[in-house]
Amino acid sequence: MAVFVVLACSDRTADVSKPDGGRTPPGDAVSCVQSISPTSGTIGTTVTLTGTFGNTPQNVTFWDVFNNHAQADVQSWSPSQVVVSVPRLELGSWRVSPPGDCTLASFDVTVPSRVYIDNNVNGADGFGSITTMEYDLYSGALKQLGQPTSTGIPASGRPGCSNSLVLADITSVLKNLRVHHDLRLYASGDTGVAVFDIDPASGALRPFQAGLFAAGATGGRSVHYTGDTYVWAATAVGVVAFTQDFDGHLKYTNLLSTLAATSIALAGDRLYATRTDGMFDAWAVTYPLDLSQFPGRPVLTRLDGSPYGQPSASPAGITYRATRDGNGLLYATTTAGLRLWSVDSSGIPKEIDGSPFVLGLPGSTPGDPVFINQAGSSRMYLASVGSGSIVGAKIDSSGAPTPAAGSPWSYAPDLTNISCMIVAPGRSPNNPMLIASDAGNRRIGVFDVALDTGKPVPVAGSPFVMTETPSERASGIAVLGGP
Repeated sequence: MAVFVVLACSDRTADVSKPDGGRTPPGDAVSCVQSISPTSGTIGTTVTLTGTFGNTPQNVTFWDVFNNHAQADVQSWSPSQVVVSVPRLELGSWRVSPPGDCTLASFDVTVPSRVYIDNNVNGADGFGSITTMEYDLYSGALKQLGQPTSTGIPASGRPGCSNSLVLADITSVLKNLRVHHDLRLYASGDTGVAVFDIDPASGALRPFQAGLFAAGATGGRSVHYTGDTYVWAATAVGVVAFTQDFDGHLKYTNLLSTLAATSIALAGDRLYATRTDGMFDAWAVTYPLDLSQFPGRPVLTRLDGSPYGQPSASPAGITYRATRDGNGLLYATTTAGLRLWSVDSSGIPKEIDGSPFVLGLPGSTPGDPVFINQAGSSRMYLASVGSGSIVGAKIDSSGAPTPAAGSPWSYAPDLTNISCMIVAPGRSPNNPMLIASDAGNRRIGVFDVALDTGKPVPVAGSPFVMTETPSERASGIAVLGGP
């Protein structure tokens, strides 16, 4: 989001109307901001205004275009510099107005950068837990914040990256026309989905709700969120969809299929779910009007030819990636290699030539692929589960991978069992990072991605230790915040 600072000054000393309805004391110069630093930050950020402010301390107010406002805590005041802390505000752009009629400084309220890790193991209370870590976008450094937060439901106990965490920004427009943000984290466990509020000032997790799956549903491994309305989960008895009521609670539980699902991918009005035999099912999703329940219960209609793929000794993971032509690609990780299907408007997958692609995995099981578009190149990375290696590949126009020079890259002995990996924002949109968990070792690796070769390069201090967590198998990662 662009931030604009307009500089304005005046040397008048008469009474002048102020944004908060007060008056500038006689004898004081009208306040003018010449600079503001920083121009963005979280609630509580210390902000320095330089300019001409007079000798008498006055209120400093944050305003938006709809006249919503809040006063800042003034930490210090001098004729040329005022220091304040950002009050509790909604996310987005605000004008900063000390007394005077010529102040047009702007400040963007952002969320803190945090990394959440699903530890995927039961603690002393018999439930799973989530570790919150502070994340430095510029250095990539991670630091654990406090003790892990209990999910209130048993952990699934399954290794690997299972998409068990998903972040959501639930937005609503208040009567004063300001957009309100409810930041939520959904965590899949063995018997349900736990819902957390995220404090926009600190990034701390606050339990909001522990929702149960449909009767008999266990083994939850994958959870997805769509459109402020539905939360989807893959369980041992099928695909489950939760609908939310107006206060954000998961209210209705709908078992939509009776086939055991290990992971799911949503692509508009299409749903794909992997099975325990390594194949995957596909459905069209419709939302019939139901006056007894709002929002309505989704309905699945099986696509022709479903299920797809080949039987495998272990369940596959599935990832959907949209393409520029409005269609998409489905990547399925199997022990035979990375399978790839193209998907047109019908939603029916068609396996492309060369699939499955063998990418030289040192371990027997590939993790879910993650993608980076950088310097005009499209790249894909997979963790080689059971080893300390990462596989990298270039992606051509068809979506097919070609192994990168030097891949796979080993990071042993610092990392020996990379189980889950995610793309994280870095210091700029063209400098993303990779964050990877080391299963059973309580370590998290962070990597810069080299622009020329695409090789992940550990940042200073990596791997970072999860000193307080009881985790043995970190199975899901979610990242909050970014430029």
